[in-house]
Amino acid sequence: MNIELLMKNITTTTHLKTIHCFIILKMCRNILFKYALLKYSCFLIVLNFSQNFLLIRLFYLRFFCVVDPPNEDDTICLQESQEFELLSKIVNTEKKAYELYNEYAFRIGFGVRVSKLRKRQNGVIKGREFCCNKEGKKQEKSDKQYTKLDRRTGCKAMVYFEIDKNNQYVVVRHKMEHNHTFCPRGLVHHVRSQRSITQAEVNYLAHLRSKGVGVANGYRCLKAETGSSPALGFNLQDAYQAVLNENKKNFDGSDANTLINYFKQRKANEDDFYYDYEIDTDRSLCSFFWRDKTMKADYIAFGDLLVFDTTYNTNKYGLVCAPLVGMNYHTHNCMFGCGFLLNERISSFVWLFTTFLKSMDNIHPKTVMTDQALAMASAISSTFPDAKHRLCTWHIGENSKKHIRHLRDIPEFLDEYKIIMKKCHTEEEFNYHWNKMVTQHNCANNPWLLQIYSIKDKWCRCFGKDKFSGGVLSSQRSESTNHSLSRRLNKSTCLCDFYNAFCEVIGEWRSNEEKIMKDVGKVIHKLLCPM
Repeated sequence: MNIELLMKNITTTTHLKTIHCFIILKMCRNILFKYALLKYSCFLIVLNFSQNFLLIRLFYLRFFCVVDPPNEDDTICLQESQEFELLSKIVNTEKKAYELYNEYAFRIGFGVRVSKLRKRQNGVIKGREFCCNKEGKKQEKSDKQYTKLDRRTGCKAMVYFEIDKNNQYVVVRHKMEHNHTFCPRGLVHHVRSQRSITQAEVNYLAHLRSKGVGVANGYRCLKAETGSSPALGFNLQDAYQAVLNENKKNFDGSDANTLINYFKQRKANEDDFYYDYEIDTDRSLCSFFWRDKTMKADYIAFGDLLVFDTTYNTNKYGLVCAPLVGMNYHTHNCMFGCGFLLNERISSFVWLFTTFLKSMDNIHPKTVMTDQALAMASAISSTFPDAKHRLCTWHIGENSKKHIRHLRDIPEFLDEYKIIMKKCHTEEEFNYHWNKMVTQHNCANNPWLLQIYSIKDKWCRCFGKDKFSGGVLSSQRSESTNHSLSRRLNKSTCLCDFYNAFCEVIGEWRSNEEKIMKDVGKVIHKLLCPM
C-alpha cells in the first residue's frame, strides 16, 4: 500500500461525493507503519458528511505519544529553567513536598512521580526523591499477549528532599535536564500527576449515581459549572475510578451482615415484615428473600398472576436478582417480594418459591409467567402444582430468531407466526393458522417448531383461559423492574446499595399509585355528587 500517494490524494481533494467508509488507524509496532504515522502525524483528518459531499479539514495535531524513545544519536536535552528556584525550599510534610514539585512541573509542562525513599543505616528515613513521570523504562513480560505503549524515555530529571533535624523537608538536589519535549500548555492538565478530584466532587458524583444519574452525566454537570476541562482538574476516567473506590470504601467485608441487620431492624419496627435467608456450609450468604406488609396486602388482592424473571444480576457478587411482580387493577406493576439467588438451579428456585409461599400464608397464585428456563419450570411444577405455568411470548420470539431465522425472513411466514403467538383466541383458530403456516412453508418437521408446538398450552392464549392471567403474554413486567433498578446500579453495587435502590423504586411505584387513586377518587366524587 503506497501510503504517501494515498495521503496526497486525500489532502489535495476538496469535494468528493459521499463515500460510506470508516478509516481506522490502528497503532502497531510495525516499523514501516510507524514511520508513516510519524511522517503524517501533524495532520488530523476530520470527515464531515454534509449535503452528499465529503469535506476534508486538516488540523494541526501535536503527536507526542507514539514516538519511540530517542536514540543516543539524536537525544533531546531540554532545560527546565536557568535558575534553581526549588533549591533550599522548605516544607513540613511529604505531601506538601510532592505538591511543591508538582506545581512547579505544571508550569514547565511535565508530570512527576514519587520515587526513592532513602534511609539511614538505623532505618530512620533521611530523604524522599521525586522524579519526572518519564523516568525509567518499563520491563515487558514475554508471556503477555499484548503490551501497552511505553511513554517513558529514561528521563533523569528529579528533585531530592532531605529531612533535617526538625523533620522538615529541604530541597538539596535538583536535576533539570529532560530528554523529551515538554507538554504544551493547553494539554498539561491531562498529565496524570496534574489531575485530581476532591472528596466533595466524589460525594457529588456518588450521590447523583445513587439517584439514577450516570457518572458521565454528573461529570458533564461539573464541567459545565467550572467552564472547562482544565478548570475541573480531572477527566471522565478519573471520575469513574473515584466513584468505584468510594463504593469499595463503604464495603468493609460485612455487607451481608449489614443487610441482615437492616432486615432485623425493620422486622422489629414494622408490622408483618418478613425476611429469610439461606447460608452454605461455609456460613456464607447464598440466597435471601424479603417483603413488607404492603407487598403481602397487594399479593392477597392481586396474587392470581405472578410474573417472575431472573435475567438481571447487576451486583458485585454475581447474585441473581429475582423480583416477584404482579399487576393491580390499574394494570400497573406491584411488587410481591424480592429475592437474590446464588445460581439458577432447581434447588435455588424451590427454596425461593417455598419461602415466598411461607411469607404469604401459603396462598398459591393461579398463573405464573416466566421464560423457558427448564430449572424454573421444574421448580414451579413442584412448588405451585395447581398453578398454570405460562411462558413469555417475547422470549419465544427471541429464540425463534436463532432457530428459524430463514423462515422469519419470509414476510408471509412472519405474519402467520405473529397471529399464532398473539391473536388466536380459540383452539380452532390456532389449529387453522398453525396448519396453514407449516403447510405453505413446508416446515412441519422443523425441530424447533415441533418443540414449541408440544408446549402450546403454555404460551398460546387460547389454551389458558381456564386460569386468570390478566391478558399478560410476556414477563416484561418483571423486566421493567430490572430496568428501573439498572438506572441506579452497576456491576460494583453491593447488597446494601441494591436494597436501598430497590426501596426507592418501590417507593416511586406506590407514590404514583397513590396519585392515581386520588385522581380516581375525584372523578368518582364528581359523578356521585354533580354540581
